[in-house]
Amino acid sequence: MTSVSVFSDSPGSESTVSEAPPNSEHTTHFSFPFSMIRNQRAATVTSVQSVPVKQKSLTERIPTFKSLMGQVREETKSSRASLSASQSSDASQPNGVLKSHLSRKVSKTFEKGATIVWKDLTITVSERKGAASKAVQGVTGYARPGSMLALMGSPESGVSTLLQALAGKLPTTAKVYGEILLNGHPRKFRNRTYAYVKKQDELIETLTIRETLFYAALLQLPDRLPCSEKLARVDYLISEMDLEDLSGARIGKCGEIGALTRGKRRRVSIALQLLTKPWLVFVDHPVDYLDSVSAFVVMGVLKKLTNEGCTVITSIEQMNSEVFNLLDKVCLLSSGKTIFFGRATAALEHYASAGMPCPAMYNPADHLLRAINTEYDRVNAPFRFAQDSEHGEMWGQMDTAVIIRTLETMYQASGDAALVQSMVSHLSEKEKTILDRGGCASPFMRLGIVTWRSFLNMWRDFNYIWLRLIVSMLLTICIGSLASKIGHSYNSVSARIAAIFSVVSSLSLVAISGFPSILKDIKVHMHEREIGYTGVLMYTIGNLLSSALYLFLIAVTSTSVGYFLMGLQTAFSPFVYFVVNIFLCLLAIEGLMLFVASILPRALEGILTIVVIQVLMIVLAGYYQVSGDMPNPVWKYPASYLPVHAYAIEGLLQNEYETTTFDAVSRRSPPISGIDAIKRDYPFAVTDIGKWNILLVLAGMAIAYRIFFCICLIISQKLGSRRTVHKSST
Repeated sequence: MTSVSVFSDSPGSESTVSEAPPNSEHTTHFSFPFSMIRNQRAATVTSVQSVPVKQKSLTERIPTFKSLMGQVREETKSSRASLSASQSSDASQPNGVLKSHLSRKVSKTFEKGATIVWKDLTITVSERKGAASKAVQGVTGYARPGSMLALMGSPESGVSTLLQALAGKLPTTAKVYGEILLNGHPRKFRNRTYAYVKKQDELIETLTIRETLFYAALLQLPDRLPCSEKLARVDYLISEMDLEDLSGARIGKCGEIGALTRGKRRRVSIALQLLTKPWLVFVDHPVDYLDSVSAFVVMGVLKKLTNEGCTVITSIEQMNSEVFNLLDKVCLLSSGKTIFFGRATAALEHYASAGMPCPAMYNPADHLLRAINTEYDRVNAPFRFAQDSEHGEMWGQMDTAVIIRTLETMYQASGDAALVQSMVSHLSEKEKTILDRGGCASPFMRLGIVTWRSFLNMWRDFNYIWLRLIVSMLLTICIGSLASKIGHSYNSVSARIAAIFSVVSSLSLVAISGFPSILKDIKVHMHEREIGYTGVLMYTIGNLLSSALYLFLIAVTSTSVGYFLMGLQTAFSPFVYFVVNIFLCLLAIEGLMLFVASILPRALEGILTIVVIQVLMIVLAGYYQVSGDMPNPVWKYPASYLPVHAYAIEGLLQNEYETTTFDAVSRRSPPISGIDAIKRDYPFAVTDIGKWNILLVLAGMAIAYRIFFCICLIISQKLGSRRTVHKSST
């Protein structure tokens, strides 16, 4: 029996052939013929195009596809038949002989790899009203190198919760009781040794498939690995996921015309996690939104990973028969309790022994799940009666709760449960080497990739840069044209203050249009941070460097026209100060949006919060009411000293009027300076700070908001890492 290697450590070698270890306990080695299928497709298409014959059907044009699928099924069935006979002989032996026999079989399997064991695992999840419900109750099982385990059940069965618990990804509201061991040690994952594919796809929508995988490879793989090998891994995964024709297509927003479908996005998300050749792979609902062929392709790739000694654990709520035939073991759950754990084919035997055989020409996965689904009793009843009429059994008239209790009781008293307990005890005692795949890219490399990727994402995101730029230019042109005939007399000071105030307020409010893009970018970063490839500080610096260039572009283009339309000072130095002041103001507002996004991850709530904060800042800026007349202790101190707008407007007014002198109102009075003139309408702008120090204040605010942003993300990371496993006292 041969096994095909997914990746090779030597550059330029894509696959190798090696003999599978004999008598591997519960391990099915399987070679998935992707290249044969593609070659047959290409040859068939060429022959059809060259010979002008009558149009044939799809099955006639590709006669080998069914034969290949049959070959895969027969190969898998033969391997499982031998394993079934081996397990039956093990179950009949005494306990001591069984353990020694298991020890000999374990030693012949993969020496390296990830063996994960969980004992009496109970997971409670706190609900909104404070009550805690048990999502998983007393579950025991294991997963070994070279095998693919599927956690199967209905949406409320607890399969996703169990997968998250094994991967260490449970929310902070959940508590785990029991024991989880990895290679005989308390579970602790290291970088590049495991992969976790979430149910929700977190992808950068503006990047192409190839760019997404290539940048991920640069972040995840070490610098010592040649770039050519990184590209080879990217091309290999694109080919295996059947995405060659779409490698240059952008991810796009789900549901938009021209964007990738959910199934293709799912394949990209899985490919992202396979770049590092992990020892242990957790995939939450890998076949969701996939058609039958795409699901078979994805599960085939995961099956090939097991030939390299990888341990694959998935949670699945529905699948076709082709996918079911690829599984080595299944763990059936209903209401958080174990209905069956063991070989996939043995699950059908377990149902048959309980009087519920799978009908002929029927999907075995549907048969296993439909019988224990408590949510659709009335829907399932006609199917059960139909099966009852075919096989003459009485289970079609039984309630789902009775069926579940029957299956659960029979499993607890079966040899399968005893074998699981023996294997768990043996694997818990046998300590293996702690897994390690080496480090990832260097910090400077990752910072450069994060910065460039963010820069490219902002450039392609119309709402983040270009929409803001267009709207900002239109607003400054409108304000400038309205203030174009104000003049430069003493009586024009009030109107000029209003024009400058309007420019600062409008540009800061337009910046809110970039909040949804910031929110999406933060979600991608949080997903990458959970894996360990980027850090909070690295993301913050990269975002600051990439966004600063675009914000400076907005400040220059939007103020250039409006500045001269309003008739402000024509000297070069005041113009440069005006642009830099606006740029730092936008940079501070951008930091404020990052801070809010770290606290409120929902777009609507975040946008409303930023609007309220900015409106309060505009009101407290001192234009509508002098700060000295504001009531204490909240509005004057400290609220009136917090708005970004107040310092920006103060600096711009000092920049405009510090060298201006107006003629005296009467012959006996001295000339009026520009600073004295604005005291009449805007006293808050007359302070001892100075316009250059105001730039330092704005820069400090921009940095301070980003520091708050980092603190919030670090706190969320600390809270998320407190997912402790409490050892059971029983």
